[in-house]
Amino acid sequence: MFSPSSSTTPQKFDVFLSFRGKDTRRIFISFLYKELIRMSIRTFKDDVELKSGRRISSDLLLAIEGSKIAVVVVSKKYPASPWCLHELVKIMDVEKQGSLTVMPIFYNVEPSHVRRQIEKVAEQFTKHEGRENHETVVSWRQALTNLASISGQCSRDWYFHIMLSFTSRTESIRVPGKTTQS
Repeated sequence: MFSPSSSTTPQKFDVFLSFRGKDTRRIFISFLYKELIRMSIRTFKDDVELKSGRRISSDLLLAIEGSKIAVVVVSKKYPASPWCLHELVKIMDVEKQGSLTVMPIFYNVEPSHVRRQIEKVAEQFTKHEGRENHETVVSWRQALTNLASISGQCSRDWYFHIMLSFTSRTESIRVPGKTTQS
């Protein structure tokens, strides 16, 4: 898989949104995206930023590397998507290099279920294990465990609290001369 060096990728986006479209696009992501744009935060959202006729995988990888913050919205069906899990592996790799801050939001799913990969998350991985390469599934599991080990927000706190937390953590993006908080 194509993997350009993050040290040579210019910062194009303040925020990269990672989410499973079927679960969250119309309600939660739509609200979050509008709020970020209202705050003048340059935000990558796949249906807005991806151009027709271009290779999606390389564009996504470049967008992740060219972002300051990745907001990963984990829903019950997020682990069902190989695409989301590949994206998450890349996000966690760039985060490990220190050039990306990751902010998880657990949307109608318990963080402990994601971290321990039980219940619905376990069901999704059982399906992957029957279809995918073992090493790939192991990398997906590790990325999901690492993500769930980061302090995040839960959807039961709902939009207002999430946005307050998010706004305070991303405020430095909008003020020239300040650096992004970790």
